[in-house]
This record gives sequence, C-alpha cells and structure tokens, in this order.
Amino acid sequence: MPDRSTIHKNLSLWMMLLLAFFLPLSKAAVPLIIVLMVLNWIVEGRFTDKITRLKSNKLYVGLFVSFYLIHQIGMLYSSNTDFGFFDLEIKMSVFVFPILFGSSIPVSKTQIKRILNTFILGSSLKISAVGNCRSLNQHNIIFCRTNDTEANRRF
Repeated sequence: MPDRSTIHKNLSLWMMLLLAFFLPLSKAAVPLIIVLMVLNWIVEGRFTDKITRLKSNKLYVGLFVSFYLIHQIGMLYSSNTDFGFFDLEIKMSVFVFPILFGSSIPVSKTQIKRILNTFILGSSLKISAVGNCRSLNQHNIIFCRTNDTEANRRF
C-alpha cells in the first residue's frame, strides 16, 4: 500500500486534472474542486516542509498574495461594496493557488503536459458544444440554453 504522502500527491494530481477539465465547462464544479484541493492540502499536513518551500518561493508567492492584498485595500475606497466583495471572492483563487502550489511538491513535466492536455480536452468539448448549439439555433431548435425553462421547445 502506498504511503500517505504518495496518496495525497496522487489526489492532488487528480484534482488538478479535474480542475483543468472542468474550468472551461462548469462554473459549479470549479469551486468544489478548489475546496477539495485545499482540504487535501490541509489533511496532508507536513506544514514545516510547506513553509520551507514557501520561503524558497518568496517572489512567486509574494507577487500573487500582494495582488490580492491590493484589492483588499481597494475595498476601503469602494462605494460599491457588494461588487467589491464579489470581486474579492472571485480573486480568492489568486491568493489560494500560489500558496497551494508554492508549498506543495512540484509536479513533473509529464504531469504538466497531462494537465494541459486535459484542459485542451475540456476546452474542445466546450467549443464543440457551443458550435452544436449555434448550428441547432440556425434551424430554430433551442435546447442549449441553460436558463430556458422550456428547454426542448421549437419555434
């Protein structure tokens, strides 16, 4: 049976693959995958090793964290706080991902290629789905809209 660190590394890779695949496809799946990635990072433990890796990547992590902090400071001057908090929520991944990836064991080049190929697959599926919806709409068949209550109606 593989040791605990191998299990967490494999889980992390699978979640990166899922994130790369669903990023162009689903707005609902992405936050769930990010939460699972953070939970895996926390459950993995080894925080002293992670802090050491973060210290060796100060510039990398510092740039992204400072970008998020600048947006938080900008909230002090914002008159539209609802949009400001929504914007901070959206940009939270700019804060979280550098900490996750900067403190984790680096992925290999073959794993990076696999992640990129998975993203290309998800993007290709999205492009083909959009193309199919457009060609069906030319024939007055509308069932590609997600907000449409009568999803399979015909004009």
